[in-house]
Amino acid sequence: MNRFLLPLTLIGLLLAACSNAPEVPGFPEKATRAYEAFLEEPNDVTYLRFIHVNRDVQIGRETPNDAIGILTQVRALEVQSMHAKSTGDLNIAESVVDRVREIGEGDVIDVYDEVLPGAKARLHAARDRVAKMIE
Repeated sequence: MNRFLLPLTLIGLLLAACSNAPEVPGFPEKATRAYEAFLEEPNDVTYLRFIHVNRDVQIGRETPNDAIGILTQVRALEVQSMHAKSTGDLNIAESVVDRVREIGEGDVIDVYDEVLPGAKARLHAARDRVAKMIE
């Protein structure tokens, strides 16, 4: 009987670890839903909804560079780059490239990656998605 419990327990733990756990504990669910809505159906309406909800997460926060603040910035740049690419908006594309460059200066991007593992790769992917648009 015990031989069967161990594999079942391991499967249960694996499923729990891979479930829809939040990227950052305490991150507002409304912001995650807006992000996921844009990813599922990228259009002007879901883009604007995401931008407004994501911006509201940062308003009034005292620590903009904690995990919640960093995730807010990373998601914003991801969504802006996707929207810029799909609409051909050069202003947004340039804004994304500039912001990722700013974050990359002074090793801040490495701090972001320590606080939110994978942030550096996600920021570079956002930049790379639109970089050719503004060349």
